[in-house]
Amino acid sequence: MAKSCEQLHKEGSTDYYHKMVKQERLNPKSVTMNELFGYTNLLTNEWTDGIVAAIVRSNVADQT
Repeated sequence: MAKSCEQLHKEGSTDYYHKMVKQERLNPKSVTMNELFGYTNLLTNEWTDGIVAAIVRSNVADQT
């Protein structure tokens, strides 16, 4: 799907959804669920981002 959207973008499609796509890879079996998605510390009620949250935040902030 990513390749299709990129190809349509390169061909000059004016559709909003036909944009360049950045793909990230990770191995979810190599980390715990808390490390992957994030967790709330029950003592302080403080949220700690996981790997997925960090990747999403960096990609949303990327304007290229």
